Amino acid sequence: AQALAPETVRVITVGTTDSTVPDAEGNLASALGARVGEIFVIRPDGLVLCRISDPTQLNDVAKHLTAGTAPTHFDTAQSATTAVVDDEGHREHVWLALSNALDQADPSDREAMLVRLALILGSQATSTSFDLALKDVALKSATR
Repeated sequence: AQALAPETVRVITVGTTDSTVPDAEGNLASALGARVGEIFVIRPDGLVLCRISDPTQLNDVAKHLTAGTAPTHFDTAQSATTAVVDDEGHREHVWLALSNALDQADPSDREAMLVRLALILGSQATSTSFDLALKDVALKSATR
């Protein structure tokens, strides 16, 4: 929490008798695909930023968060988003994959990388669905 000041950081424990969030049936742990002792860093909007099993890695997480980079050396357990099949889970998976790709791209090539990605995805979509997607994105950009 001190490393991320002035952001508000809370520790929430799940599943133990003295937990902030009781999870006797293990529903939350199951939804996250959590293992015993695993630590999740979750944004206020519910997006899982990372999962670690060693509390000493929290300092590295804080460094990456303040630098705006993506850590690549943490646990490689299957993301809970890959098990979610609804639209929101799919969008979250796409967002995480795209964020990771942008973090790994050369900063001078990010815009070109997004153009290449749009061309590849556009060639795989129908003309109608691609046109609707562009219109939707343009409308959202205009309202920001």
